[in-house]
Amino acid sequence: MSTTDGILDDIARLRGQVRTQVEVTVQSDKVVRTVAIIRELIHVEQVETEELPDSYRIIFGEVATGTDILMHSALQ
Repeated sequence: MSTTDGILDDIARLRGQVRTQVEVTVQSDKVVRTVAIIRELIHVEQVETEELPDSYRIIFGEVATGTDILMHSALQ
Protein backbone atom coordinates (compact mmCIF):
# COMPACT_ATOMS: atom_id res chain seq x y z
CA MET A 1 0.00 0.00 0.00
CA SER A 2 1.31 3.44 -0.89
CA THR A 3 1.24 6.43 1.43
CA THR A 4 -1.46 7.93 -0.79
CA ASP A 5 -3.65 4.84 -0.32
CA GLY A 6 -3.28 5.20 3.46
CA ILE A 7 -4.21 8.86 3.36
CA LEU A 8 -7.24 8.15 1.15
CA ASP A 9 -8.36 5.46 3.62
CA ASP A 10 -7.97 7.94 6.49
CA ILE A 11 -9.97 10.57 4.63
CA ALA A 12 -12.73 8.05 3.90
CA ARG A 13 -12.94 7.17 7.62
CA LEU A 14 -13.15 10.85 8.61
CA ARG A 15 -15.91 11.66 6.16
CA GLY A 16 -19.43 11.09 7.33
CA GLN A 17 -22.57 12.77 8.47
CA VAL A 18 -21.99 16.28 9.81
CA ARG A 19 -22.02 16.62 13.61
CA THR A 20 -21.35 12.94 14.22
CA GLN A 21 -18.40 11.72 16.25
CA VAL A 22 -15.43 9.71 15.04
CA GLU A 23 -12.44 8.53 17.05
CA VAL A 24 -8.93 8.97 15.67
CA THR A 25 -5.58 7.87 16.98
CA VAL A 26 -2.82 10.47 16.79
CA GLN A 27 0.87 10.26 17.57
CA SER A 28 3.12 13.11 18.63
CA ASP A 29 6.70 12.08 19.27
CA LYS A 30 6.28 8.81 21.18
CA VAL A 31 2.91 9.64 22.74
CA VAL A 32 -0.04 7.86 21.13
CA ARG A 33 -3.58 8.77 22.10
CA THR A 34 -7.11 8.38 20.82
CA VAL A 35 -9.30 11.45 20.60
CA ALA A 36 -12.91 11.95 19.59
CA ILE A 37 -13.68 14.63 17.02
CA ILE A 38 -16.98 15.91 15.67
CA ARG A 39 -17.36 15.99 11.90
CA GLU A 40 -18.09 19.39 10.37
CA LEU A 41 -18.09 20.85 6.90
CA ILE A 42 -14.75 22.35 5.95
CA HIS A 43 -14.70 25.03 3.29
CA VAL A 44 -11.42 25.49 1.43
CA GLU A 45 -11.10 28.59 -0.70
CA GLN A 46 -10.25 27.63 -4.28
CA VAL A 47 -8.30 30.84 -4.88
CA GLU A 48 -6.91 33.31 -2.36
CA THR A 49 -4.78 36.38 -2.93
CA GLU A 50 -2.15 37.92 -0.73
CA GLU A 51 -0.71 41.37 -1.23
CA LEU A 52 3.09 41.48 -1.01
CA PRO A 53 5.28 44.62 -0.98
CA ASP A 54 5.96 44.53 -4.74
CA SER A 55 3.44 42.02 -6.05
CA TYR A 56 0.52 39.73 -5.31
CA ARG A 57 0.50 36.05 -4.54
CA ILE A 58 -2.31 33.83 -5.80
CA ILE A 59 -2.78 30.70 -3.71
CA PHE A 60 -4.69 27.73 -5.09
CA GLY A 61 -6.40 25.67 -2.40
CA GLU A 62 -8.06 23.42 -4.91
CA VAL A 63 -8.15 23.23 -8.69
CA ALA A 64 -11.62 22.34 -9.91
CA THR A 65 -14.28 23.51 -12.31
CA GLY A 66 -14.51 27.28 -12.09
CA THR A 67 -11.01 27.83 -10.68
CA ASP A 68 -10.02 29.63 -13.89
CA ILE A 69 -12.84 32.14 -13.40
CA LEU A 70 -11.86 32.72 -9.77
CA MET A 71 -8.21 33.18 -10.79
CA HIS A 72 -9.22 35.69 -13.46
CA SER A 73 -11.23 37.64 -10.85
CA ALA A 74 -8.27 37.56 -8.46
CA LEU A 75 -6.01 38.97 -11.17
CA GLN A 76 -8.42 41.87 -11.71
